[in-house]
Amino acid sequence: MRTQTWQQATKYVSAVVSDLPKRHGWTIAEYVGDRSPDRTQRLLNRAVWDAEAAMSLVRRFVVDGLGTAARRRRGLVVGALDETGQQKRGAATCGVKRQCMGCAGWVDNGINTVHLSYVRQGVGHALIGARQWIPAADRRSGHRRRDGATG
Repeated sequence: MRTQTWQQATKYVSAVVSDLPKRHGWTIAEYVGDRSPDRTQRLLNRAVWDAEAAMSLVRRFVVDGLGTAARRRRGLVVGALDETGQQKRGAATCGVKRQCMGCAGWVDNGINTVHLSYVRQGVGHALIGARQWIPAADRRSGHRRRDGATG
């Protein structure tokens, strides 16, 4: 990956985690000092990266960092699972189906994702993994996986 790509990714992440009241192309560009959103859009549209490798790197960083902090004090270590739903309209996204959606409070079209957090008592916690639940019918359907998967 080119140096400029890393630099733009760093600027983008700093804007995303900032206290900007609205995060869209122009506000992010202004926040990071770019003249227009073109550089960030190029990063988001063209950069190739391995999501599994990135999550593995985050996981190692979190476990090492929280482990170091926890050595200073004793505490319980927990892996916390959280299932969450997101309402979706249409049928283009792989995994969308009518199901019980806690966020909606009723059965509706949506997807469910399971998140795993690493928790050290008295130290902190961080998201270290996530998987979207995909119904078996969608996993077997070649065109749903190929054409409709937006992950």
